[in-house]
Amino acid sequence: MHKEMKDKIWKYIKVFTALYWGAILEGLESYYIPYLIVLMSGSVCFIFNYLKNDEILTKPHRIITNCYSILLSALVTLANYRLFLDMKISDYAGFGEKVYQVSSAAVFFIGGFAIFKEIFLAIHYKVSDDRVKPMEKAAGKIKDWWVLVGVWGIITAVNVLIMFLAKYPGNLSADSLVQIAQCNSGRYTNHHPYYHTQIIHLLLSLGYQLFGNMNAAVATYSVFSILVMAFCFAYITYTIYQIKHNLFMTICVFIWYLAMPFHILYSFTMWKDVFWGAMVAMFAVAAFRTLKNIGERRWTNYVVLFGSAVGVSLLRSNGWFVFVLSTILFGIMFWKSHKKVFIVFCGIVVFSWVLKHPVMSALGVKQPDLMEGLSIPSQQIARVIADGKELTAEQEETLGQIVDIDAIPETYDKYIYDPIKLLVQSQGNQNYIAENKWEFIKLYAELGLSYPHKYVEAWADATKGYWNGGYPYWRWHTRVDENKFGIERIVHSESAERIFEGYLRLFEDVPLLQLFLSIGFHVWLIIISTYAALVKKEYAALFVAVPFLMVIASLCVASPVFSEFRYAYAIFCGVPFVMAAATDDGYVTDNER
Repeated sequence: MHKEMKDKIWKYIKVFTALYWGAILEGLESYYIPYLIVLMSGSVCFIFNYLKNDEILTKPHRIITNCYSILLSALVTLANYRLFLDMKISDYAGFGEKVYQVSSAAVFFIGGFAIFKEIFLAIHYKVSDDRVKPMEKAAGKIKDWWVLVGVWGIITAVNVLIMFLAKYPGNLSADSLVQIAQCNSGRYTNHHPYYHTQIIHLLLSLGYQLFGNMNAAVATYSVFSILVMAFCFAYITYTIYQIKHNLFMTICVFIWYLAMPFHILYSFTMWKDVFWGAMVAMFAVAAFRTLKNIGERRWTNYVVLFGSAVGVSLLRSNGWFVFVLSTILFGIMFWKSHKKVFIVFCGIVVFSWVLKHPVMSALGVKQPDLMEGLSIPSQQIARVIADGKELTAEQEETLGQIVDIDAIPETYDKYIYDPIKLLVQSQGNQNYIAENKWEFIKLYAELGLSYPHKYVEAWADATKGYWNGGYPYWRWHTRVDENKFGIERIVHSESAERIFEGYLRLFEDVPLLQLFLSIGFHVWLIIISTYAALVKKEYAALFVAVPFLMVIASLCVASPVFSEFRYAYAIFCGVPFVMAAATDDGYVTDNER
């Protein structure tokens, strides 16, 4: 009776705190639809779990379930910390107000924990209960290679048509034009990855030689980009068909890649993030295929795996670190079974490092500015000053060598790093950091110890777009910026352009469609997928999520913008496969079929 009473009380607490969680989040700066989907899913799972009424969790699984629930609830609570700090009882509340704020945050956290735990419990039941028989997979009536070629051809044709009719010769932002300028001048920097710039150089040169004008040269790059991205999406769809043999699911994944506006628009936008997103996704898929021996011509798995690994390492500034961390985890998980692959990965780490540093130095390629890699520490220090916290005389002297301290409060933007970066660069004293590293580290540590809450607040504000719901921040570039190269937008069909622009606006304006643009929500899906893989002990499926989680981890330590969609584009390239791999009941190779 005592246990029954405790269970009943806990059910009431879960319901009350979950309702509080859902109600208090409405009207905040983030999108509400991701929270609403989580709340609704948690409610359905609560009923499902209540009807099952089974104690199916072992102690290790109970610990894992609680840890995942704590993690996701903590992320939502931290992202919305201002909600609780801004709560007021009265202008003179003092200590009582602090208790009220902490209590509100605690109730909110418990509500989030309860919701996420119900979701994880339902997933646990579905993937681990022996009584739930896996769905029998019928052999596919469509040949695997038909899926690969068909998806590749259709996506290529549709995106080339949209580009030609509405967005010819492709989309060029200021970053794109800087890379084109480097190609013309021959003076390169690695601020935008040098090897991506060389891809641009090669394709522009080819296009210009073939067609004799810059618009056609850019269109040559755009068509090549469409082909690369379409192959990535076809490769993922083809692999899902091979492991699932489920035509309906394959069609859904195909539509995801065909219809999502960011996939369409990014396929002919000259950004490093586009190719890199494809490389991360293909690396994860090829790793899975290699680990599970999928395909008749398995040597192709190794070709894609190693080629994409080099692409991950070289086509973004943070890519090398993403690949290094992924390699370390691959070694921990698969050293005994795939020692040779791990050794080759280590070789790629060294090879790509040589290409990024000694080779570039020999070619006279300038490395990124020092301040580019100090976004989070700089934002944290600036937050301390912007919020009026006191510095010691020694701290003021050290910081004064780097930046105008008095200008920080009006310059600091909690969501974007550029204002502080430009303030430091304008003084020309960033070399002081390089020459006095330990002095700067000491300053950073001292301020962190004195004002840890400000560091946490600054970090949350600078990164929360990557791990919490979604935010209405810009996502795509739809034009050709003004330039001196003679490149201009040509619209071959005004009606096609109007329809496409209206299609883009739908996803920004319709709440339900905003869900598809929410970075943090898709990161939650990847985290939830790792839970399913862990419960099933499918370590190949677990590793599939690793490169994408490393992408988010790299953004959490060095992102210049709190919610830059293109920085996290790899997540959207790979999330369907991560979910498919984590929720499958087994894998049938071509030889076993």
